[in-house]
Amino acid sequence: MGASTLEVTMPFNVMKESITIKLPENPHIRVIKPKPVETKNVKSEVKKALKSSYIKKLMDKIRNGTKVAVLIDDHTRPTPTREVLPIVIDEIERRGGSVEIIYAKGTHEPPTQEFLERKISQEILEKYSFIMHDAYHGEYTFKGITSFGTPVWVNSAAAKADIRIGIGSIFPSEVAGFTGGCKILLPGITAFPTINRNHSLFISPKAKIGNIAENPVRRDIDEAGIIGELNAIINFIMTADGKVVKAFSGHPIKAHRAGVKMCREIYMSKIESKADLIIISPGGTEDIDFVQAVKAIFMADAVCRDGGTIILVAACPLGTQWPELEEYLNEVRRKNKSREDILKDIVTGKIESIMGAMVYKKYHLMIEKRKKVLIYTKGLSHEQLDTLGFDVVEDLQQVVDEEVKNKRRILVLPYGAYNWAEVEGC
Repeated sequence: MGASTLEVTMPFNVMKESITIKLPENPHIRVIKPKPVETKNVKSEVKKALKSSYIKKLMDKIRNGTKVAVLIDDHTRPTPTREVLPIVIDEIERRGGSVEIIYAKGTHEPPTQEFLERKISQEILEKYSFIMHDAYHGEYTFKGITSFGTPVWVNSAAAKADIRIGIGSIFPSEVAGFTGGCKILLPGITAFPTINRNHSLFISPKAKIGNIAENPVRRDIDEAGIIGELNAIINFIMTADGKVVKAFSGHPIKAHRAGVKMCREIYMSKIESKADLIIISPGGTEDIDFVQAVKAIFMADAVCRDGGTIILVAACPLGTQWPELEEYLNEVRRKNKSREDILKDIVTGKIESIMGAMVYKKYHLMIEKRKKVLIYTKGLSHEQLDTLGFDVVEDLQQVVDEEVKNKRRILVLPYGAYNWAEVEGC
């Protein structure tokens, strides 16, 4: 009789496809998934959110002529904005207010028409004022400076509005602790110098997944949200496959923290020790490009021992979306730059902070290759993967079979950009 096998299905290509891998039944193989939860109807959750005492008081301030800027997160986030917006807009208009929608994409590339229409209907786009935030060439209004020294320049359309409401979702974040909350303002609708200054804090060892209280990136974001006068948020806790669990609404920090508590319960797991092999997919919409898929590498790296192997399953249909990163990595290798050299490039402003911080933090993977990283993908070329410091996988099952043979402790995370694991006692 043949040995029994364990089949694990992993989301692929922005949830358009799935890939199933087969593993031997083995007590040392652990599959980590988000905890099962009851899901809710999107519209009913939005209506509940609008009835919260904080939101109701804010809405009661709306009169004829009140301008409300509704900030929405971008195509790299699974927030069900297409269903949420009409309900929020109706509530504002019912009270006499006018609506301006701002697509809070930070420094991300603009969406293709396909991805834009996933977020917002053509009817809404044609009927209401719609602004695609531009962090490099837009119009900004200076609002103040955070205690971390970040000057807060906010999209002027948002600054001129009477009320600002952010719509987003809360998931674990590899550097800000969790997404959501005031992130809709910074980096969402701020100018590049503001974003770059905040991103320079990424080099802190306390800028990591799940950390809020001591995380300088998150604290700076929250201060900027208050300085930039973000009045309220409606944030969703969601399953990794895009279903709504609960909406949290209200004060941009207090409501966010309430949501974080639930998010942590769903997505955090404890493990006994680091693994020899991690097989991981970003899950959800997070394999849209390398900028998002790299979150899964951060997660895997944290629980993979030195000398271990990481296999990333990520389609990245939009490619890297980061040609500057490829150019800089080539420069690092060509000039044999050390981690200290990269740090100097960050603090002197030679390179964009987020890019430098990632290379600085993942130098041991991308340059030193102290852990083997293999990627099964559609959208990244062999040349790009070589530049990033990773190896290409042509036949996923064949590579999995080979790697499993000599690895004692194995972790599989089908939703690795969301689900995270921590070693007991750490």
